[in-house]
Amino acid sequence: MTPPELVKQYEQVLSANPGVAHFFKIFPGVAHAWSVRYSHDDAAAVKSAGEALANMVDWFNENLK
Repeated sequence: MTPPELVKQYEQVLSANPGVAHFFKIFPGVAHAWSVRYSHDDAAAVKSAGEALANMVDWFNENLK
């Protein structure tokens, strides 16, 4: 897992180049990964996973066409 402080540094570096599309969002208290196993009984994890998937699909649709 990447610490939030390091994620903020990545964002600063990428933001310095307006030609590089990027998006960062930190979901506190949940596991991190592209495809992470989580308990379907954990409402916060389910909500975060759904939001993360929607963010990823939106980013791909906006930047990879």
